[in-house]
Amino acid sequence: MSPDTPDTTEVEPEMARRCPVCETVFTVAYPFSRQVFCSPTCKVANRNSKPAWQTCPVCENEFTTTVARRRTYCSEECRSAARTSDDIRDRRVCLVCNGPFEALKTTRQIYCSPACRKDAERRRDQARDEDRARRLGDTTSLPP
Repeated sequence: MSPDTPDTTEVEPEMARRCPVCETVFTVAYPFSRQVFCSPTCKVANRNSKPAWQTCPVCENEFTTTVARRRTYCSEECRSAARTSDDIRDRRVCLVCNGPFEALKTTRQIYCSPACRKDAERRRDQARDEDRARRLGDTTSLPP
């Protein structure tokens, strides 16, 4: 018996398990343990070795991936085409200047430009300062 494998001769049969990746025999802490792999390394290796079938939403071709199971597109070209498509853009109205602009549907953009965003922040800060001055009774900092 090699020094890497644990001695399972004195362990109950339900406590000894065999790792499906590296075939190492290991023991679990208690008989009803759900542990399947001997180490986190084997768990990751098992997850990465199983191919996943996906369907590309752009070209509708089926592809397999073992790199990342959450991979959506079959190629960089399809990913780029999906990101530049008109379907993912939304027409919105700026809250400051009421001008129309386009933004990705997945973003929370509510201003058409950084200048409008800064203008909104300045107005919000000014309103906060005026409200604070009113609550404290300071009439000198209030605008006429």
